[in-house]
Amino acid sequence: MPALRHSLLAAALVACTALQACRGPTSGDPPTMQPDNAQFLKVALNSREAQACSPKAPDGQWRGLLLQAPTQVSFKPGERVDGQFAAIPLCGFYQLDLLALQDDKPLTLVAVDLASGQAYRGPLLDDDAGNNEPQPGPQKVDPALLAGMSTASYFNPNLARYVKLPERAAQYSVHAEFGGLRSNSVAIELVLIR
Repeated sequence: MPALRHSLLAAALVACTALQACRGPTSGDPPTMQPDNAQFLKVALNSREAQACSPKAPDGQWRGLLLQAPTQVSFKPGERVDGQFAAIPLCGFYQLDLLALQDDKPLTLVAVDLASGQAYRGPLLDDDAGNNEPQPGPQKVDPALLAGMSTASYFNPNLARYVKLPERAAQYSVHAEFGGLRSNSVAIELVLIR
């Protein structure tokens, strides 16, 4: 998997150079508007395309991560969605400096149970079951080549696929971490339907 991240980093470097769209960092979070819960039922789970409930992409100067999520998700015992006990869609967007991604840590989702304080974490990585060949070692990229360049992407994971949450009713505060930055937190209530 490290080779894939380095390939993505190299592709982003080429794209940024070709488009000349990468700029230096600035601060300040753009305002977000919370969509209604019904919009999240239509999210293409685990995709990288903008959805109707995705955060609005800020200008090219902004750096950070943004999340939007339904305020409430219902699930029934024994039913499976996306291979999980529930579909808990997150709609996210990040725009980060390429230098911030040199630590090779994947985007990580964090859900904190509001009643117990227990934190559940999981990287936004998919296993490639079809590839049994060893991955080549990480390739070093000259930091000077990355200076002033950025990359951006939408992401729409099913929280239950990447973070092993208990199959029970609960209230969570959820955020994402990537490139040394942390997103806004969103509140999600899981409701058990009998």
